[in-house]
Amino acid sequence: MTLKTSVDELTLVLQATVDDKIAIEKASDWIGKAETIITTFEGLAKFGVIFGEKQTQTKAPAGYTTCYTYGDHSFYFALAYNPENLSMGIVCKFSAESLHYYLHKAKWQVYDFLQAVKSDEYEMRLSRVDLDVEFFDERFTVNSIYTKLKAKKLEVYLQKQQQGKIIFSKKNLHYRGFNKSGLVETLYINSPRSSVSCRIYDKQKEEIELNKSDLATALEHKWVRFEAVFKSDYAHNLTEKMLQLSTAKELSDLILSCWTQKFYFVQASDGKPAVYTQKMLDAMKDNSFKLYGRIPTDNDLLKRFKYLIKSSGTVSTLYKIWAVFGEEDLENAVNYILDYVIDWQPNADCKQWLKYHTDDTRNSFKNFEEIRQKIDQ
Repeated sequence: MTLKTSVDELTLVLQATVDDKIAIEKASDWIGKAETIITTFEGLAKFGVIFGEKQTQTKAPAGYTTCYTYGDHSFYFALAYNPENLSMGIVCKFSAESLHYYLHKAKWQVYDFLQAVKSDEYEMRLSRVDLDVEFFDERFTVNSIYTKLKAKKLEVYLQKQQQGKIIFSKKNLHYRGFNKSGLVETLYINSPRSSVSCRIYDKQKEEIELNKSDLATALEHKWVRFEAVFKSDYAHNLTEKMLQLSTAKELSDLILSCWTQKFYFVQASDGKPAVYTQKMLDAMKDNSFKLYGRIPTDNDLLKRFKYLIKSSGTVSTLYKIWAVFGEEDLENAVNYILDYVIDWQPNADCKQWLKYHTDDTRNSFKNFEEIRQKIDQ
C-alpha cells in the first residue's frame, strides 16, 4: 500500500478582535460577543448542516464551562468558552473521529475548513494539530525502532535553517516504550507536555483489539502509525501555512515536512536516513502518497454483538438447550428470545445508546449482514 498522511485531530481557538476586547468591560459583554462569534463561526463552518442541531454539551474542554455540540453522535466535538475568562477565547475541539466525519461530509480538506471559517469578526489560530504518517506492510516494527534507539543504533535529529542552509542538530530526546506480550507496541518520543512530541504505535493491533473504525484495513494490512502532536507556537505557525494551501499534495508535503524537520531518524552506523524517514523524503519528491480521508465507522454495535456471541455465555447456554432437548427446542428458545426482545421496554442506557449511535451505525453498515460479515472476518 501507499504511504498515507492525515491530519488526525485539531483544536482551533477563536479570539475577539483587539478593538472588541478593549470595548468589553464586564462578563455579560464577553458572553454576548462570544455568542455572536459562535453564530458567525458555526454558519461559515456549516456545523448545523453537517453534524445536526446545536445543543448544550455537558463535557467541556478543560477550563471552559459554556459548551455546545451539534447533532447526536458517538464521537466528541465541542465549541466552548468561559464566561469569566475573555483571554481563553472560544475553543473548537475536534476529536479524530469527528474531524474525519466532518471533512468527509463537507468534501473538504483541513485547509478548506480553515479558509471557509476565516472572518474579520474574530482572530483564529490552531492550538493543537496532530499530523500522522501511516506505513503499511513494511518490514520494520515499533519494537525494532525502540530496540535500535535503546542500542543507540538510531538517532533523532532536528532539521533547521542556518544562514540560508539546512543543517541537522542531534536531539537527545526522552523516549519510552510500552511493552505488551514481550514486544514494544507503543513508543513515545519527547514529553507529551512539550510543544512537539510523537507516538509510534502498532495501529493494526489497536484497530483489531478495540474494533475501531478502520478494522477492515487492519485485517488486511500490517500497519504502523507515526503520530506527531504540535502545540503552542508550532501549531500557531501551522495555521498560516495551512491557510495558504490549495491542493492535497501541498497538505501532504506540509505534513511530511513537519515530520522530517522535527523527527529526522538517522542510522548511527552510516549517517543515512532511516527507512521511514527516507520514505517520507521520497514521498515529498513525487506523488507516492495518499492523503488519508475517511468517514469513521461506528463499530460499537458490532463489538457488542461480537461479545454476545463469543464471550457472554449466550451461545454456550443455547448449545446446552440443543444438547439436552434437541433442535426443535433450540428453535423454541431462539423464538422465545425474539418475542422477548420485541416486547422489551428499553431502559435508560439503551435509550442513550440509541440517541448517540443510531445515525452513525446506519451510516457505517447497510444492514446486519454487513456486521455479521465483519464478525466472520
